[in-house]
Amino acid sequence: MNHDPDVLVIGGGPAGSSVTSLVKKYSPGASVVVCEQEAYPRHHIGESFVADINRLLADMDVYEKIKKAGFIRKRGSTFIWGRDRAPWTIEFADLGALPGYSDAPGYDSSYTWHVQRHLYDQILLDHARELGATVLQPTSAEILFDPESRVEGVRLSDGRVLSPRYVIDATGQHNQVSRKMKTREYDPDLRNIAIYGYYQGAKLDPALSGTWDDSRIAVVSVPEGWIWYIPVAQDLISVGVVTSSDALARRGSVSVREYFEASVQGCAELAPLLRDAERIRFAGSTVDLHTIKDYCYSVSKLYGPGWALCGDAAGFVDPILSIGCYLAHSGGSRLAYTLNTLLAGDAADEELCWRSYEEQVRYSFSAFRRMTYMFYAFNDGKESWWWEAKKILRERALPRGVDGPASFLALATGYGINRPVTHEAISDFGVNIFDSFAQHLIQPGTIKAKAEVGPGRVFRRATAFRADPWVVPIQGTGKLHPVMRVTFDGRGEDSDLPARLFLPGAHWRFVEALHGRTAEQALAQLPGDDAAALRPQAQSFLAGLVNLGVLTSSTF
Repeated sequence: MNHDPDVLVIGGGPAGSSVTSLVKKYSPGASVVVCEQEAYPRHHIGESFVADINRLLADMDVYEKIKKAGFIRKRGSTFIWGRDRAPWTIEFADLGALPGYSDAPGYDSSYTWHVQRHLYDQILLDHARELGATVLQPTSAEILFDPESRVEGVRLSDGRVLSPRYVIDATGQHNQVSRKMKTREYDPDLRNIAIYGYYQGAKLDPALSGTWDDSRIAVVSVPEGWIWYIPVAQDLISVGVVTSSDALARRGSVSVREYFEASVQGCAELAPLLRDAERIRFAGSTVDLHTIKDYCYSVSKLYGPGWALCGDAAGFVDPILSIGCYLAHSGGSRLAYTLNTLLAGDAADEELCWRSYEEQVRYSFSAFRRMTYMFYAFNDGKESWWWEAKKILRERALPRGVDGPASFLALATGYGINRPVTHEAISDFGVNIFDSFAQHLIQPGTIKAKAEVGPGRVFRRATAFRADPWVVPIQGTGKLHPVMRVTFDGRGEDSDLPARLFLPGAHWRFVEALHGRTAEQALAQLPGDDAAALRPQAQSFLAGLVNLGVLTSSTF
């Protein structure tokens, strides 16, 4: 390597591999270097996935490799929580009943996987290399900043100094940027500790974990926290105890090992399954019990001049919903789409692209963090979580007809964060709005009678709204696309109005021209190309806006 790369990614885990693979896929001429300080394979926590990760793996063109790797299939999650000890389950296959849901060709969301991370991460990094990235391993890298926090270069462990156009910190919880700039903030309400190990000879209870061929993660509350039970391979179970640092401190001289074993043995649902099991050292680890402390945090700035954070380097949320790898992949995907747009010179406003990236990452972390707070309230039952999930997604424009259990499913699988579960014209990573606009805006069975939008009807704004320039990623294009982000004044919690609509420019110009006009009069105000493109779908578009309460219509 005799030149400075366009993009240098520090960290070869799921976040770093996502950024790298998607930049190389959609910008094959870009030079990308990955620096991973550890030699693979290496042990890492984070074995259990949520269903929407399959969409991201498919976009990376690595889905089939993961599918063929022999990992344990995961069909859902089972919870036993609080005083109600009756198990309840979410099944990924039920996603198909959600409004607007559809699998794109190339992947199946009815299951995902429990993986062995030392094998999974190797597949991802090898895939990035096959796409043309330069992988330096084991190689550490130090980011060099000037006094204004601009990147001056990156010093590699072999002594070379490179000056890439963009440096991506994907170094996980040990990230460089937030430590150097002191921008990491731990969540005072989630200062927890996770203690975990791996067992051979353990059993599966079909009511909790399914079978070895079609499994689920079991999440079981105990008096001072909760336990995960994950079949990560044939005859291999990952077991973790999560509790607060304060709870452990109150035990005084009790060791971490003693606390873990007492918690597991005291769990009536799981202890019998481990009675004849043996805890082992796994994936080259030198210990049979691992700990992670104070791991819930946010970072106050996710990008700066020449740098950006991704994955765990951008923040971390409690693992109760198994969303660690999902957030790493989704953040990495969003960042790659941003980089592709900038590298191609297609961004009219570079700062807008970065703000869009940071906003989406922060929303994802925030939504899962709020759900985590509900779990740690140790409430009476699942209805409380359903209510909170619905409230979170209503703020994201969840349709009124989606009930609490469906809301929880949408949130817990990742689908409700990045997919078109909403009344929006498009959601992040949605189907191409320019080809399939109407299917996102209009839910089946909700279109108003044609008389309300037919010829001779005059349209007016039913509520105050404004539009600002924005950008959204459209999966399959590899880039961000300019849209207008429409927001509504006075939208209450029970409103049928969406939280916001992302409209292509032509559609927004049509809406602007409609006030006090018929559809034909508004179309006549548009440039010829816009009018020609909109005319075939104008009636469906208007029906959706009337149904949402954005517009009203009347006769002359």
